[in-house]
Amino acid sequence: MIANYLWVDDQQKLNKALNGMDLSMPFAIDTEFERSRTYYLNPALLQMWNGQQALLIDLTKEELYSQLGETLNSIVIHSGSEDIELMRQIFKCSPAKVFDTQIAASLCGFGSHVSYQNLVKELLEIEIPKDESRTDWLQRPLTQAQIDYAVNDVRFLPELRQALSEQLQAKQMMPLFDRLMHKWILRTATNGHNEKTFTKLVKSERLQLAGQQKLWALLEWRERQAERRNKPRNWILKNDQLTQIVRYVKDKQDLKKIRLHPSFLKHNAESIWRQISQAEALAPTKLPTIVRLNSEQSQSYHHMKERLDTCCEALDIPASVIMNTSGLKELAFFGKDLESIDGWQELQTAHAAL
Repeated sequence: MIANYLWVDDQQKLNKALNGMDLSMPFAIDTEFERSRTYYLNPALLQMWNGQQALLIDLTKEELYSQLGETLNSIVIHSGSEDIELMRQIFKCSPAKVFDTQIAASLCGFGSHVSYQNLVKELLEIEIPKDESRTDWLQRPLTQAQIDYAVNDVRFLPELRQALSEQLQAKQMMPLFDRLMHKWILRTATNGHNEKTFTKLVKSERLQLAGQQKLWALLEWRERQAERRNKPRNWILKNDQLTQIVRYVKDKQDLKKIRLHPSFLKHNAESIWRQISQAEALAPTKLPTIVRLNSEQSQSYHHMKERLDTCCEALDIPASVIMNTSGLKELAFFGKDLESIDGWQELQTAHAAL
């Protein structure tokens, strides 16, 4: 049982807790939320570690959001893309500086997706359980097992940051890490879900321009509906339903041939048909780019991949941390080279220092 925590569920407790913290240091944080039935994250808990105890902040209390958003400007997290998403959603801002221990660990030889508990075990020789990761964080009061789990998820972050920073400095990779974190923060500002879905479905269904226009119009319509109704995208329309509509719906009556609930059709058939019928007006330049390499571009891609792999293998880091396969193919498609990658110069400097 872990007793060293403070439950914060009102403004007075939050003020008192923050007054006792060193605000010049990065905050070690984690968040818990629920999303299975909603478009937006349903905030439940924010954990913060002040060096001596954990603050368990009840995020069902919206009156706490304003002060928290102003406070969390520099943070330490582990695999924190969804934490940043939640902060943007409820605080209407994101931290200026982030130290993600998973990304730091990837540059220190731990692979690209090392878990928090495995990293704690490897670096600190401490075993922590992961039994409560799928629990109901919106219930009140939390169980003791939930509290223990929540505290453990932040109490070791400062020690991990210190240990990983020392390794990064020793390998002369701190400039590379800072560059990657800056790029990561910018990338988390957009989820890119529609673009990824569009690319996947266009390639799997081999859609030509007319089909691509319809698909993009429907994806944007689904996104608006999901946002407005706060429902998961696939609760509005599943991906296979999207492709069926694109392929087989030639007039509004054809919608009845798709396996859609009668009530859904009653309320949405007119709107869906409007998207389809107006899709041909979408300029091709407004669609996400489908990367298909010709022979010259393919040769450029393989050359860049070989250079990147060679450099990263020498440094014992995953090449995907610098740029993944799809990113390299985009470089080749647009006639760019590795020198245009954020972090390439820092990577070369670290490589030269071996």
